Amino acid sequence: KISAKKQGDKYSHHLGNVNLKEKVEQSALNKVRYEMRKSTIIAYDLTDINKDSAKKMEKLSMVFDGSKRKKANGYTLHGVGTNGILLKLEVHDGEINYQNDIRKEIIEKYSEGFGKKGIWVFDRGNDDKQFFKFLRHKVKVQFIARLKSDRGVVIKKTGAIMQVKNLPVGKYQIYLMNRYNTHVDTKYEYTLVIENHLKDNKNAPIRLIAALNHDYSSSEIVNMYLERWGIENIFKRVKQ
Repeated sequence: KISAKKQGDKYSHHLGNVNLKEKVEQSALNKVRYEMRKSTIIAYDLTDINKDSAKKMEKLSMVFDGSKRKKANGYTLHGVGTNGILLKLEVHDGEINYQNDIRKEIIEKYSEGFGKKGIWVFDRGNDDKQFFKFLRHKVKVQFIARLKSDRGVVIKKTGAIMQVKNLPVGKYQIYLMNRYNTHVDTKYEYTLVIENHLKDNKNAPIRLIAALNHDYSSSEIVNMYLERWGIENIFKRVKQ
């Protein structure tokens, strides 16, 4: 004689008081940590779910709807995956935390859990000089990140300051400018790869910055970056 709504509210109330998040995440981490190798790809993604018609849902915020090329109501999510396994897909609470702070916390946590093994891979939404320095200096991990076309770099060989969109296809050793672009930060050296990875040359080349412990070829670095698409497909399936 109890309505479905009332019964649902009752279950929701009790389940809401049970903290399963940490145990679920630890279980997923335990499943993959012993399979991690130095070159295992770990994908971090900042993705979103569009809730254009929603008005008062909890943690609702403004997101960019890529399909419609405009801002809309929705959720931003932090995702981490490796070896075909989804480790985290967490709704970002913008009223409490900055995205950058949560991103750093996630990477520090999982880097420790993996024993610093693996290669982190990021899309161009994570193109940030200070973030790259954090990865090198603070957590000391290997990474590959896609760069925006206007990213400025310093070519080690010539000392020229260039935007990556003005550089031809090739592999370069580079430095980045400091936070305020007043001088070159020579403490950290990076590898820059610019390559036409698609058969259609009309497409813009892919531009990647890498900090790796071994000397990989340009095509190997591009292929490692592209492995993240397998993880992104998992994110997509879960969101749907």
